[in-house]
Amino acid sequence: MRTRKRVPRSRVLIIALFGAVLLAGGGLTWWYEYAEPVSFVAVAATPARLIDGIESYGRVDAFLVDLTRQSLEYEVKRPDPPPREARRPPFAITTVTIRRYSHLGQVGVLRVAFFNDRLVGVRFFPSAMDAYLARLLSDEGLDLKSQAEAKPSPHTRVYVATEQERGRYVGWEDTRLAAEMSLWIKRYS
Repeated sequence: MRTRKRVPRSRVLIIALFGAVLLAGGGLTWWYEYAEPVSFVAVAATPARLIDGIESYGRVDAFLVDLTRQSLEYEVKRPDPPPREARRPPFAITTVTIRRYSHLGQVGVLRVAFFNDRLVGVRFFPSAMDAYLARLLSDEGLDLKSQAEAKPSPHTRVYVATEQERGRYVGWEDTRLAAEMSLWIKRYS
């Protein structure tokens, strides 16, 4: 006849505590991703500084007025108005493309994205990426040659990426709004 080994009570408590922590963490993640109310149109009190002094949470129309004042040529792509569904908050992405934008001595294309009429981020496609990255390091202290991204402020993320259509770019985004867009997609798509 076999005898069962007794598991020490302290080990049982540790295993139970570990399981409770895992369940609580999963519950908090679920709460944030699926239950916590998010307006998807709110504006933060403090915007994030993006490229060239552009700030997040700006409105499309105010941004266009500023571009016109600077005599910059631009193209606006607005989404078709979605059918209004009672169970889904709005999801609208507007893009503004500026063809001959200059930043740190480099001319390129600047694409500005708005999520529900709030400026979420920009993508700058400089004509000479290596020269632009060198200027970002010397003028702004952002080393994107040796690291994938930089966080110059608590809510600003700057990174290098590649877009199939236009090639390499430097992206600047407000991490709060980027997370909100991802959350909308998780919840409603």
